[in-house]
Amino acid sequence: MIEHFLHFALQAVLKRSWDELMHATHEPARMQSSRLLDIIRFNQETLFGKEHGFSEVRSVDDFRNRVPVRTYEDFEPYIRRMRNGEPRVLTIESPDLFGRTSGTTGEPKFIPITSAFYEEFSKMQKMWQRKLVADHRGMLRGKILSVMSSEVDGYTECGTPYGAMSGLSYRLQYPITQMFYAVPYDVMCIGDFETKYYLILRLAVEQDVAAIAALNPSTILLLMKKLNKYAGELCRDIADGALRQDLDIDVQLRRTLQERMRPNKSRAREIERLAQGGGVIRGDALWKNLCILITWQGGSAGFFLREFPIYFANIPFRDVGFVATEGYFSIPLWSNTPNGLLAITGHFFEFFEVATGGGRSDTPLGCEDLEVGKEYFIVVTTSGGLYRYDICDIIEVVDFYNKTPVIVFKQRGGNTISITGEKVTEGQVTEAMRAAVGSLGIPIEGFTLMPRLEDPPSLMLVVETPERNDQLLTRLLTAFESELRLRNIEYRAKRDSQRLGEPWLCLLAPGFFEECRRRRVQQGTPDGQYKIPHIVNDVRKLGELRALAEIPMPAAAHGENRVQP
Repeated sequence: MIEHFLHFALQAVLKRSWDELMHATHEPARMQSSRLLDIIRFNQETLFGKEHGFSEVRSVDDFRNRVPVRTYEDFEPYIRRMRNGEPRVLTIESPDLFGRTSGTTGEPKFIPITSAFYEEFSKMQKMWQRKLVADHRGMLRGKILSVMSSEVDGYTECGTPYGAMSGLSYRLQYPITQMFYAVPYDVMCIGDFETKYYLILRLAVEQDVAAIAALNPSTILLLMKKLNKYAGELCRDIADGALRQDLDIDVQLRRTLQERMRPNKSRAREIERLAQGGGVIRGDALWKNLCILITWQGGSAGFFLREFPIYFANIPFRDVGFVATEGYFSIPLWSNTPNGLLAITGHFFEFFEVATGGGRSDTPLGCEDLEVGKEYFIVVTTSGGLYRYDICDIIEVVDFYNKTPVIVFKQRGGNTISITGEKVTEGQVTEAMRAAVGSLGIPIEGFTLMPRLEDPPSLMLVVETPERNDQLLTRLLTAFESELRLRNIEYRAKRDSQRLGEPWLCLLAPGFFEECRRRRVQQGTPDGQYKIPHIVNDVRKLGELRALAEIPMPAAAHGENRVQP
């Protein structure tokens, strides 16, 4: 069987790197020190390296004494010089690509992607792939439906391309791996949102998909919702072996795609049967050999997993890992959990405890200093020119594998609402909403929490849902308030002391969060990386709210005698 051959080939090719990783888990501090010194020596003749005395660095402490922790804004002047073509600024190698990325808000960031950095990054990615295939060999019996973004979206002032790491990773995959993708890369580069998703579905539904992969679970949900929305058009195209004429597609790409299409009336009838009676077309019914869903599960992304049973039954999840354009931070070795092994043979990592006010403490810690159950800011040093870079993300240590931490992404650091000192975090909001929705069963397309600066100040829960029953929506608000009180004692104290007023619920018009996503993608955020912000302090960063109604907390729910859902 071909899958057996491919499985053993992958295990053999990557055995040396895998053995190195497994051995390093017994002595992570030694491996991390070695990785740091390799990175410093490699880039010591750069402008940054000379400014900070890289040639004199002999230890982790030397490095820390010479280089302060920095954010992207601190690196931006150096990166601007690189974008203008100046050599040897942060890296001895010139970037092959700038990974353009952004947080939920703010201007796009340009992260230098050099050959040495990509080697670090892809080495960790291959360790993840090796274990994934070992655990789910069935995915090699079919195609992989992977949603990614374009490698090249434009060019910097000096002509270096910028774009998405997912596109670069696809291009640099082993050729035999590329053969497994259900949808050609050119389709992923289509700019029009609706056209791209229609084409992905048009090509994927006729293939034997064994794995679906997207960084964000909301992308997979969106794909399934589009499948059900476009079921009629898809059936007509599949039956005729055609492609809708109203799609805005490059002439050559249309010709190339249509050459591979043939009338398939039996598949069209099968999809029609799945949609009969207005039922939901399920992914596991459409692709009978589907065996794995590959997506983020940690942090706020986990909220969307509650909807997956609508479209998939008993299909295991494999987390992609804590991965960003800036680096590869964790390697999930198990399914159905966001937990991942710290990627110690790739970059160099430092950790800082979360201070009382929610900021970063002053004392740097190595991976050997961490404790299970504690949360830390993670700081990374890579061959790509980021030295002691604060990505402003918080992780939790959940376990140790031998002597190496197993971590999980918790939330963006600093992403809080604190009108009166309550310090409500994105993680608390996500968990409170998950519990409230779970108790009521209300379908939620998206939500966020923002300050309501009236007298008295309060919080506004902004929700997009097809539910229009005022009583149910009021119960949702009441349940959310109750759950948030349980998770944040400062919030509870501020509410009980009347320093914070009762929360409100803002019901949005349909399509608001999809339009937010579309707008962010047009501004440069890779489609697969976009996450709905679950805390927003400035509503202008979301756009104009198209509110259908604003619902206050019911009078009977005020105080300790609030109505329970």
